[in-house]
Amino acid sequence: MARLTSISLLDSGTYYSTKPTVVVDPPAFDSSRFTLAMIDSQEYKFGCGALNLDSDDTVLIGTLDSNYQAASPLFRHNMMSMWVNLDSVIPSTIVWGQNYRIFIDSGGHLGFSYVSDSSGSVLPNGTWWDSSNAITQNNWHFIKVEVSHDQLRFGVDSAHTPSGNYYNKGHSLYLGQGNFWDSGATINLGHDSDNASPLGTIFPHSLTLNPVSGYKGINGTIDNFNFTSSPADSQHFMDKWTNWVPDSAGDYYRNTTPVFEENWDYRTAKIHAQLDSVNNVIKAITIIDSGCGYDSVPEINFIGGNNIIDSAYAIGDSISQTLSTTVMRGEVARYQLDSAGDSNRHLYLIHSGADDGKFHNFVSDIAVINTSNNSVSGLFVKSATEINKLSNNEQNTEFTTISDDFLDFSEDNPFGDPENN
Repeated sequence: MARLTSISLLDSGTYYSTKPTVVVDPPAFDSSRFTLAMIDSQEYKFGCGALNLDSDDTVLIGTLDSNYQAASPLFRHNMMSMWVNLDSVIPSTIVWGQNYRIFIDSGGHLGFSYVSDSSGSVLPNGTWWDSSNAITQNNWHFIKVEVSHDQLRFGVDSAHTPSGNYYNKGHSLYLGQGNFWDSGATINLGHDSDNASPLGTIFPHSLTLNPVSGYKGINGTIDNFNFTSSPADSQHFMDKWTNWVPDSAGDYYRNTTPVFEENWDYRTAKIHAQLDSVNNVIKAITIIDSGCGYDSVPEINFIGGNNIIDSAYAIGDSISQTLSTTVMRGEVARYQLDSAGDSNRHLYLIHSGADDGKFHNFVSDIAVINTSNNSVSGLFVKSATEINKLSNNEQNTEFTTISDDFLDFSEDNPFGDPENN
């Protein structure tokens, strides 16, 4: 995603009495999943934007197109992570799918509830809490959930739970026995309005399911979301756990390209126009915010600043141009754009002359006003040319040809009485 790095003024315009507002189109984004109003370009962890959620907002990250918990390879590693900054720490859902829910309680403890057996039910030990590391209000925290076959670990910031070992729930987490990250599973941020995701238990542990379905989405900001799947290798999952916390949006888990990556780096560029108040034109435009997220050149519009409308000119209208000593006047015979079709126009006048009765011509850089419609402004003259086509109607050649037929210039007096020659 690019920024707007340069801009050129191709036409300074005319008749600007005040600076216009320059409106730049926002970068293209997937409006089917979130609106541009949800992008927070002030509070972000990396890049230049983040996703801001209210408690009722839901955003679909995507649908998994493969089985990321398959038994083969047996120890396939999956990781979901994101940065969160909460406006308030209350029981709320962060991420959910049909068979899992990641949420926090009123103390900022991170909980993970999931379907943990082949029957699709949530057993009492189907929720795991981070009892050691709490998410606090108005601070960026990094949360991460790792799954590999029957092993589950998740952490807050650089810490992880449980400490020093992986957590085995006693139930395999791959296809057929806890299929929360299988093909067709969705990843959603925010509110689970239909209560489709599993309920959790009360922190730290309880046989009673906590009505997590009443938890709405978070009030806060999410940045740098990743879901990464990495093939197994010779090392066990416990050896693969690190205190990895990304330093930038491009710092990838185990150097593996994510299946899903969302940074929400969208910000509309801003452009400032400078006015030449003497000539009433735009003399320069400057980028004051290059924005981000652009993959094509945006459309830019100048709004307002030009409160004077060019005079309309119709055949038969009377016009005037005020000179220093007199006023030129004329009648419109024709009005058209030039052959190039740009903003220049040609105004053809007849019956033109000056009020003082002396010979004058129309001059450049003074407006021609349409007096027939009482205009107060008009087009500025760039050049004036006299089109003289009187010679097209002269009959000299015709008379000369005819005269040769009956005048004999060999006579002493070809115009006299032939009897006297």
